[in-house]
Amino acid sequence: MRTFAGIERSCVVIGVMNRVEVWETERWKAYMKEKDDTLVEIAEKLFDLDL
Repeated sequence: MRTFAGIERSCVVIGVMNRVEVWETERWKAYMKEKDDTLVEIAEKLFDLDL
């Protein structure tokens, strides 16, 4: 599993719905940085719904 995930040293374990994901730390940081703008946009749209 370490080879498949590209994990050499540290990792991040994330709970997502009904599964667990194991990420190499730097890959996780890059993924989150890429998704950050999308998450902000989604949050703004939800706020605009005025629920």
